[in-house]
Amino acid sequence: MHYLLLYHYVANVLDRRAPYREAHLALAREALDLEKLSLPASLPVVRIEAEDYVDSTGDPSLRVLVVLEEAADVEKVSGKEVIQLKSAIRESLRNHGIALFA
Repeated sequence: MHYLLLYHYVANVLDRRAPYREAHLALAREALDLEKLSLPASLPVVRIEAEDYVDSTGDPSLRVLVVLEEAADVEKVSGKEVIQLKSAIRESLRNHGIALFA
């Protein structure tokens, strides 16, 4: 069994990136490279994926999928660790020039 943390980073109002969609997605995937991210050691992340989609209001969004290893004790995952994970993802997206979602 795997556990899944799913976060949605919603785009700023009126910003549309359709002409840059593939380039942004490639940058997002690069930004979320597990070997380069500074993630909390207590969260055994085995995979991170980025997916382009349109949210319920019609705004372009970035869906980030985080998969923890099967042996992870999710009962012991603290809010602080989740905040650190989200911050690491957001910071990496910004460092790769993806400020729209971060």
